[in-house]
Amino acid sequence: MVPVIIEGLRKLEYRGYDSAGIAVAGNGDGLQIRRAEGKLRNLEEVLRTSRSDGTYGIGHTRWASTAARVKKTLTRTAIAPDASS
Repeated sequence: MVPVIIEGLRKLEYRGYDSAGIAVAGNGDGLQIRRAEGKLRNLEEVLRTSRSDGTYGIGHTRWASTAARVKKTLTRTAIAPDASS
């Protein structure tokens, strides 16, 4: 499941963002959350050192900008259903 979610997030890379994360579940270990600041490769490194797997999950990227008096945060999500069902 994780590779499917990462591929979906990769398709959003061109938009630019400052962090990414995933949450997966369905393997009996509860909800597993992994996140990293910076580019998607940082999240992939976290996933290499802290395995995560499940039958369903969600991924997100976060883009943040600040102005003099306004701080906006936009969240984009990529949802990947279990490919085997």
